[in-house]
Amino acid sequence: MLISPDSETLLRQLGDEVGSATERLVVLSSEGFWFLREDAIRRLMDLLGDCRVTVVAYLRDPLRRFPSMYCQHLKQGTFGGSFTEFLRENDERLFEEYAIIRRWQGVFGQESVECRAFDRVCRSPGLVEDFFQLLKKLEPGETFVLPRGETEHTNIRQNDSFLRLLRAMNAVDLRFQSRQLARVCAYVRRIALGSRKCRALLNSLPLGGKPVILDLERRNFERFIESRFNELSPEAQAFYRDVFGNAFSLGKGAPRETSEAEST
Repeated sequence: MLISPDSETLLRQLGDEVGSATERLVVLSSEGFWFLREDAIRRLMDLLGDCRVTVVAYLRDPLRRFPSMYCQHLKQGTFGGSFTEFLRENDERLFEEYAIIRRWQGVFGQESVECRAFDRVCRSPGLVEDFFQLLKKLEPGETFVLPRGETEHTNIRQNDSFLRLLRAMNAVDLRFQSRQLARVCAYVRRIALGSRKCRALLNSLPLGGKPVILDLERRNFERFIESRFNELSPEAQAFYRDVFGNAFSLGKGAPRETSEAEST
């Protein structure tokens, strides 16, 4: 469910649904929670009543998250420029995790907010397995069974050739602002990303030419993010080191996103 900062109706519906639930444990999940203002979070807390709430946030190391955000915007058709241009337009979001988590801690209490390092748990034991383990800790008496078989990745990182094609199409679409062109581009994008066979075909394109994020852009990004990290308050720096540990090693280079199955 997507929740905007002003979705009072949806927040009330969530409160009603939780209030009428007979289960001991209810899981609410929404990307929209990330964008809620503090007043909306407080409203959500009021609607949940006497429920014991644990807020779980899976956070990506900013060194990995920002290139991933860029690729995601290329896939969604909302950006058609270089990674450097994307960074310039969105640099205020580099270390947004700290402010957002503090917002939720301010409402539900620091002890009620659990931050997990996304990339670490994806390596072991796996994202779904980690979440189920956490549920068992929250409700030791309950039995949680993992779904059988492999979970299909629905938001995988495309290869660089595919992403360069999307970027070129986005650049034309966003430049001319034509309604007809926008519809054509949206249709092509929906077919290209919505069909498993089409994704496989486009991902099999030869990896010739330049990568979608140039090596120089990556190195400049690493230097830039390190300088911005040093400008953070000691409390914010401690937050990132506590969450990511050794994974957040500024100055040593951001790991490349080469896995076809890595979520973006």
